[in-house]
Amino acid sequence: MRKVGQEINSPSLIANAEHIRVDMFGNAAVLVGLLSSFIDVDLDRIIAFIIVAIIAWAGGKILIDGIRVLLDASLDYKTLSSAEKLILAESQVIDVQNLMDRNSGRYKFIEANIILKTHDLEKAYHIAHRIEENIRKQIKNVDRVLIYFEPTQKENLIYALPLKDVKKQLISDHFGEAPFFSLVTVKIKNRTAIEQKIIENPFTHVKSGKGILVAEFLNKHSIDFIITRKTFDGKGPFYVFANSAVENLITEEESQKTYS
Repeated sequence: MRKVGQEINSPSLIANAEHIRVDMFGNAAVLVGLLSSFIDVDLDRIIAFIIVAIIAWAGGKILIDGIRVLLDASLDYKTLSSAEKLILAESQVIDVQNLMDRNSGRYKFIEANIILKTHDLEKAYHIAHRIEENIRKQIKNVDRVLIYFEPTQKENLIYALPLKDVKKQLISDHFGEAPFFSLVTVKIKNRTAIEQKIIENPFTHVKSGKGILVAEFLNKHSIDFIITRKTFDGKGPFYVFANSAVENLITEEESQKTYS
């Protein structure tokens, strides 16, 4: 009964199991006391003390668990940590500002305030809904999940360009096979480039699926736009960037210098 109670997180079953266990130990102690009388050994006081101790221990445990339920006590650290990891696993989540939880009987309630990368309210709603569904699937007995989202307030934007030549800054026609990427940070207020960083493509030698791997790699650099000479429509990188609210800009220029 205790095992089933823990599996379905039922306080009443667990409490009933404790009751049965107290009865079992109490009866066993009484039996020991009766048997001891046949050998002229008086164990009544010791047995009585043991029974009282068992009842006090089980009753105290049930009382504490009951108080936690009545006061909507917080969930255990493991559950809270799992919920936070599931939220941060979403690529569009920049930060978890607040994570609240409570426990009411067998049910768990989780609320979170998160900062999202996207400014599109429709996309933000779908992201929050996806997070809620993932939490319900991965954590047992979650009755309600509420995700409150806010768009990030950015001062700068990061543009990424695939390069086939660093010195001449030539834009590559092939996104996944580009040996380098130029990351240009632009100040939103005056549209001025304030920083440029060149990073190497670590997936140039991958035989298949390199486009998706490169897209995920660039997302880790928190890019806002990817500038290419060809569109991603219907391809793997398109969906990766779409889920991360990264916009694909198409250019006909051959060099980053000309484009900028």
